[in-house]
Amino acid sequence: MKFGFRTPNLEKKLKAKTTGAVKRKVKSVVNPIYGKKGIVIITDPKKALYNKIYNKTTIDPLKMGNSTKNKKNVPKSYEDFKIEKDKVIEYIYQDNFKDLIPDELSASTKTFILSKTVDKIIAEELLTDEDIEEFIINSSRNIRINSKLIPTMLKVGGVIFSLFITYLIIFK
Repeated sequence: MKFGFRTPNLEKKLKAKTTGAVKRKVKSVVNPIYGKKGIVIITDPKKALYNKIYNKTTIDPLKMGNSTKNKKNVPKSYEDFKIEKDKVIEYIYQDNFKDLIPDELSASTKTFILSKTVDKIIAEELLTDEDIEEFIINSSRNIRINSKLIPTMLKVGGVIFSLFITYLIIFK
């Protein structure tokens, strides 16, 4: 087992960064657990233990100074500002935001859109009323478009699937 600094190999690093992206994509599509964090402990526990010890006992000289362990996680705009979920829910479920959602959508869909809006506000992704209104309008529009497209896509998919099966039967 090695201790101290790892020997940097720029050639291997460049090769790892530039090749194999397509191969990894294909593998992750074929195998749903490929590339997921923590899976190696199930598939190869010996390798997982070795890698854990190796990464704890050695230091990468190319990554020195990039550590995020000692950095404080301070919000950018407000230091001691906490968003209370109850107040956000009360604010979002006001009529001025509910009226942005078209009446043709079901009540459960309206609730879904408003709950997603609450989640985005708490995650500090939506900060102004304009952002909130834009998000609600876009979400409503996307859901309406998807509800019209999905039945058509299912029909087209069914036709393509039946053609594929016919092709397999004829040419196999």
